Amino acid sequence: MLFRIGRAALDDPERLVPRRWRRTQAFCSYTAVGLVAMMASSFLTPQRAPRAASALESVLEFNVIKDHEVLQGDAAVEFCRLLLKSSGQRLAKVDDVTAVFQKLERIDGELQELNVMDLKVRREPLGIYLRWHEPYAGREIVWQQGRDDEQVLVHAGGWRRKIVPLLRVDPNSEQAREYSRRPVTQIGLWNFNRRMLSYVEEGCKNPDVEVTMTQNVKLTDRACYQFTFVHPRPFDSLEFHRVNIYIDKSLGMPVGCELFAFPTADAPEEPILEESYAFGHLQLGIGLSDIDFSITNPEYEFGAD
Repeated sequence: MLFRIGRAALDDPERLVPRRWRRTQAFCSYTAVGLVAMMASSFLTPQRAPRAASALESVLEFNVIKDHEVLQGDAAVEFCRLLLKSSGQRLAKVDDVTAVFQKLERIDGELQELNVMDLKVRREPLGIYLRWHEPYAGREIVWQQGRDDEQVLVHAGGWRRKIVPLLRVDPNSEQAREYSRRPVTQIGLWNFNRRMLSYVEEGCKNPDVEVTMTQNVKLTDRACYQFTFVHPRPFDSLEFHRVNIYIDKSLGMPVGCELFAFPTADAPEEPILEESYAFGHLQLGIGLSDIDFSITNPEYEFGAD
């Protein structure tokens, strides 16, 4: 086939290329230039490296820690710290807690009986209710911030209630300390979480501290991480030789601890248990109100004959 070529085409050779081919050729040229520019930019411009997830974030996100795996040293410390900080953030959004609370304390050198109590705590305004199962079955106390001159209201349980009047006790008084090492106003998961984190932070200032994490330790029938901090010898102002912290594996919250004093000359091989606490049957954010911290609650026995 013959083509008629005009003078303009001879003067401009591009006119010999069909128009649709010229558009394709231009697109390819522009694309090539763009790719070259991008490649040059990648070499000339410093690239920001993606943030690498910490080992502990990976542990929590991908469940890297296997059942029965043991952590020691810095890895155990950082894992415990991370769990407690995360727990503190979540507890800041929780308004109230109920639990079966157990405590075992040494007071004036003597280990007291195990106390088992039903516990209700509201964070703001702070309110506390306790009812004993043992050893003082039926004893109840209430305390509410801003009410009753901020005195703890106490009635004895069982037959004693008929002969012992309702008591009003300053939570910080010597009378209150006869039955507890710590004021009742410090009870609750919020303070407990802060206290455990404080033990971790303060304890790790000791360069000789020995830390171990074991798993699936049962506390009140719940599987827990157990973190053990051992100080071979007294250091600075550390109060305890050994601290065991129990963190519920499902809840990710501290639910118990055991605190041991340093061995003495009389018992050099045996750490002395000073304090032990446990929270069982935890319920979070159930909506407690003022009536839960009042002696007028019809479910309580403050006014019973």
